[in-house]
Amino acid sequence: MKKILLKLLVVSLLLLTVVILFSSRETKFECIGKLESNNVTSDITIYMKLKEYRWWVHLWSDSDGMVNVEVPGKYLDVFLYVQKVGDQIQIWKEKGKLIGGYYSTLSEHVGLLTYFGNFEGKCKKIE
Repeated sequence: MKKILLKLLVVSLLLLTVVILFSSRETKFECIGKLESNNVTSDITIYMKLKEYRWWVHLWSDSDGMVNVEVPGKYLDVFLYVQKVGDQIQIWKEKGKLIGGYYSTLSEHVGLLTYFGNFEGKCKKIE
């Protein structure tokens, strides 16, 4: 009986380790574009981190991932609800609320509603 419990414990720990370490894939981007606020447009570079969840995360979450956005030295933001629709990733602060933006995996174009205004730009992957 002790051997069976020990084996179950080991298998449970291995499964938990896999879930913790391999439940998402992270990609970082540098996005160069324009920020529009109060009819004033300025050139800006933002940094975006996209976490895409693996299929098994849908057992406890209905989001396909999350997005972190940084304007260096000024602003950090987190979008907790992401939905992948074809080649587009739709981004929300919260499920069911106003859409916060999108990212196209095909054209690498991003549009985000940030604290400072609307950002539109082109992203490239970075390490």
